[in-house]
Amino acid sequence: MISDIGDLLVLVGKNGVGKTNIFRALHWVSEILSTNAISYDEIGSGEAQGVGVEVLIDGKKLVYSVEVGARVVYTNSSHRVDFSVLESLHARLANGSLDRIYVRENNEVTVGIEGIKLPIGDSSVASLSITSLLPAHSATPVVQSFVRFVSKFSHNHLDTPSTERSSRFLAAEDFLSWQKSPVQTAALPSDTEMRLLDLKNRKPEVYEELTALLCQIGIIDSFDIAEVALDLHGKPRFYVFNWTPKYQASGDARGWNELSFGTRRLIKLFVAFFYQEDSVFMLEQPEDGIHAGLLHEILPMLRTYVAERQILIATHSPEVMNAASPNEIRIVHSNGGVTSVRELSIDELDAATAYLQNDGPLYNFIDMIEG
Repeated sequence: MISDIGDLLVLVGKNGVGKTNIFRALHWVSEILSTNAISYDEIGSGEAQGVGVEVLIDGKKLVYSVEVGARVVYTNSSHRVDFSVLESLHARLANGSLDRIYVRENNEVTVGIEGIKLPIGDSSVASLSITSLLPAHSATPVVQSFVRFVSKFSHNHLDTPSTERSSRFLAAEDFLSWQKSPVQTAALPSDTEMRLLDLKNRKPEVYEELTALLCQIGIIDSFDIAEVALDLHGKPRFYVFNWTPKYQASGDARGWNELSFGTRRLIKLFVAFFYQEDSVFMLEQPEDGIHAGLLHEILPMLRTYVAERQILIATHSPEVMNAASPNEIRIVHSNGGVTSVRELSIDELDAATAYLQNDGPLYNFIDMIEG
């Protein structure tokens, strides 16, 4: 269990202890509620997967849990798959007890203290049934606010895919198609540039702030998007993306695929952070491929722009850890295949504070207590 998550949380631990699984679990909950569908693709026969989260929305503590299972039942001549779903949303009262908003068990949802019963399909989620069938019920606005919040958990993958968009030119019609697409994948390099163009058109003040930040921390020297081949109505037929890396001659613009691996990763990170309106921004190993001299900039910059969101980072980087405070660190362990997460004890927090004042950086202290 991870508790007392503030604006920033840094997960540390050795490879294979389960840091990625924590992010995957939160993303799974977000995906269930944002797509209104429960996927059984990763559920093995006889297994069950479950996640529980507690969030604070408008002063109300909401506790959500979901557990999904699939079991293959064999008969003499055939077989079938029996699905099981347990899903619930409760409000935590001041005395610590739980007040039912809804409880779903397999194909039935029970709503509110009066216990209204609703039928539901195997792959459906309870929230959609409630908002569709009981729009005037007192539970509905609570469910809607919870879904809006959790749907904005984002698990950000910065790995560069093997295929890069090499052209600096983008047809206006391709940009319009991207805007209308229901699926926009942040991992794709073309999406990074599409997002920048979208920000320039819709939120120019955010675009200017973002591009100024990229220049300020030394990721690039300059960046602009030019509009070319204007039609009779003054609208561009093409956009040209001009990236000028740091320490390049003035005007020596490059295409996206000509930027270094680390530069692309940092640009993707900050574009995703500025573009997405997340409630929880999950970032995994931002240090891969990024020069250590730039890593110490990441947390201070993200802190500056955190606003009304939370940032979760999984890292092995000394530079990233050293930019955190001891109370923002959570140590992840694995024992017998079971992942556990713990915060520093009161004694360890005191020792960490003394260590930082007298001996050295936080990374060295964490390395010592991890063993």
